Amino acid sequence: MVHTKKPSSKVIDFADSDFVSLDENTLVAEAARVMYERDVCSVIVTRNDSESLLRQSVGIITARDFLHRVIAQSKGPFKLALKDIMSTTLIIVNKNTLINDAIKLMKSKNITRLPVINEEAGELLGIVSLRTLIARASDEDIDSISA
Repeated sequence: MVHTKKPSSKVIDFADSDFVSLDENTLVAEAARVMYERDVCSVIVTRNDSESLLRQSVGIITARDFLHRVIAQSKGPFKLALKDIMSTTLIIVNKNTLINDAIKLMKSKNITRLPVINEEAGELLGIVSLRTLIARASDEDIDSISA
């Protein structure tokens, strides 16, 4: 009996394409409201690129950022904009990145969410979470991470 190796899954297969993006000048309180209404744990922060006239992803905000950078420091969410608390530089992966490579990257950077892009078009396709990748990764993918 010949065992054929199953191709490893790509991150695009597990990326959530229903993500939220907000302008960097959006107030933290407004972003919190949107996150609550949409039931999401992160927001991609964008700004207008003056050269291309397109929206450019420049950072990410997570629920942890609200806790650590606003609440724990007693800062007012109605006075701060997303650009004041966002995590930059945005760490991204191409849509064809293998799950095990994405998990390794997230582990090495100590992050739990990873924007997925189409490098050819330069567009953001979705966000994948570490929890989703680990839950859906095959045993083969997991074995190659610990190797």
